[in-house]
Amino acid sequence: MKKLKLICIHGNSLTPAIFDEVNHVKAEKFSLTLPGHAGKPIGNTHNFLDLVDTVCEEIKRIVATEDKFILLGLSLGGHVCHHLLGKLNPTAIITMGAPPINLTTAGTAFLPHPHLGLLFKGTLSEEELTKLSTSMAQTKTQQEIVLAMIRQCNPQIREIIGASLAGGGFHDEIDLLSRYQGKKIFVHAEDDLFINGKHTENLHLGDFKLVAGSHALPLVNPKAINKILDDLISSLQ
Repeated sequence: MKKLKLICIHGNSLTPAIFDEVNHVKAEKFSLTLPGHAGKPIGNTHNFLDLVDTVCEEIKRIVATEDKFILLGLSLGGHVCHHLLGKLNPTAIITMGAPPINLTTAGTAFLPHPHLGLLFKGTLSEEELTKLSTSMAQTKTQQEIVLAMIRQCNPQIREIIGASLAGGGFHDEIDLLSRYQGKKIFVHAEDDLFINGKHTENLHLGDFKLVAGSHALPLVNPKAINKILDDLISSLQ
């Protein structure tokens, strides 16, 4: 019997290493690298939807027609997962730090934290790099890991994503999630400085999980994510 496939998509300015401690014995894990991150070329990514298309094509090379697979996305990667529901049919979807949005609700889904905008700024000063990493992780060790990831990100991709999203260059995620009939789990970290968890909870689109941790959740609290994965995979069997 083929193993269930787990497709992990990291967040803005991060790398696939954010999922190093996330795994399940009954799932084959694939951690994808977004364009412009971890040394990967930006290529033909001119906007957010181009990025979604690139990820979609990569997943199609991994997942056969008969394969069951779970999408697991963090932050920007979570929004990519939401958009993929218009192109793919995963067995289940888990997103973290990625409040479902459309043009009407985008303004209420995020908290007005002063460092949030750094995720969409090009070149960052050393002070800004530190501010962003400390906003996303909790312990000094975690913050240093996040900082190293941010340094690997091409500043241009942050600008591309920021301009695209600010211009409304994204689909209605709430509609996509409403139409999707598979299992949906939305995970919110208690100390996420960027995300309004109540926004996601009040949408009632799927299971809402509140767990300890901060925005870089798979790094900060992988045990919580592995427990959610374990419960999900058990329910699918």
